[in-house]
Amino acid sequence: MQDADILRSKISELDSVLNTLLKNTEAYITVLNTDGIVLYINKVAPGVDRASFLGARLYDFLDTKTAEELKYNLNKTLTESRTNRYETIYTDPEGNVRYFKNIMSPVSFDDKVDGVIIISHEQTDIELTKKELETKNSQLKQQYKRLKDISQIIAHDFRAPMANLLMLNELMDATQSMHRIKDYLELQKKTINILEGIFENLVMDASATLSSNDFTEQFFSTTIEKVSHLLQADIMKMKAEITQKCEVPGLRAMVGFLDSILLNLISNALKFSKENEAPRIHVSSKIEGKDLVIRVSDNGRGMDLEKNPNKLFGLHQTFHQLPNERGLGLFLVKNQVLAVGGNIEATSRIGVGTEFKISLPCQLAI
Repeated sequence: MQDADILRSKISELDSVLNTLLKNTEAYITVLNTDGIVLYINKVAPGVDRASFLGARLYDFLDTKTAEELKYNLNKTLTESRTNRYETIYTDPEGNVRYFKNIMSPVSFDDKVDGVIIISHEQTDIELTKKELETKNSQLKQQYKRLKDISQIIAHDFRAPMANLLMLNELMDATQSMHRIKDYLELQKKTINILEGIFENLVMDASATLSSNDFTEQFFSTTIEKVSHLLQADIMKMKAEITQKCEVPGLRAMVGFLDSILLNLISNALKFSKENEAPRIHVSSKIEGKDLVIRVSDNGRGMDLEKNPNKLFGLHQTFHQLPNERGLGLFLVKNQVLAVGGNIEATSRIGVGTEFKISLPCQLAI
């Protein structure tokens, strides 16, 4: 009983002195003996009785994870007899997650290590601000990547339609028929109108990238019709045929997504067609398992994918040596597909043709 009275007296005396010195400090200061019993604590969480801590084990007021961390660091500090620094993530009684940086140092009475003093600085506001900045930084990186993709899409996807406009001009120069000239002018007008629409969609996509990730409804039949108009000169010249069998009528994705995908794949099918055979291009869509699967197949030259398995979707990678071939289109297609959580693969045989298979999350289907 006498020892207990002496202990209470020491606790009261120490409590009075430290309270005077540390009344206004922002740090949480706790003194523990070697058993983890609180000898002093300057402040506690709101709504908690500070007096209830004195003479009690600090572990009993903490969640299991935080208590185990405290036991580990207390043992380490006492064993090594030197200052120990560590961080704590603590959930208070009101359910709030709080972050602390702690310094635990051994304290001695009569030249003997009898406990530790813990100085804890709350870092909650700093950590929450850091997490918010990390989130915003990640969003900015995504926006930058998307805007960069859009600039590449504009530069690449406008090449084929512009080439078709030039070809229509050449066809007009080569004919004396006013009826044909009128038809060519009408095709040019449609191509320009579609280009204007695609450009407006890309501008909308750029604006949406800076504000949200909203998806829009896009339909296969409408998109294939637009692409056919954009490539009309090549289609007429090559006597190409584009067919479709779309069990899924459309999808929801970023503005201009389907326009760009089909324009790239269909224009490639025309570009790499056989010289002595009219191009036959087929587009299909259906649900397979958990995927919306889009296939674009052709009867073109084909490629040796076994010889170059990693080359097809690489930047500036080409299989056929053609003028102005830059190896950018399939690279852009793959990036766009990956951006919506999908995947793209190809099968091909030289002299037979190529099929591209795009697998997208089925929730994008409409």
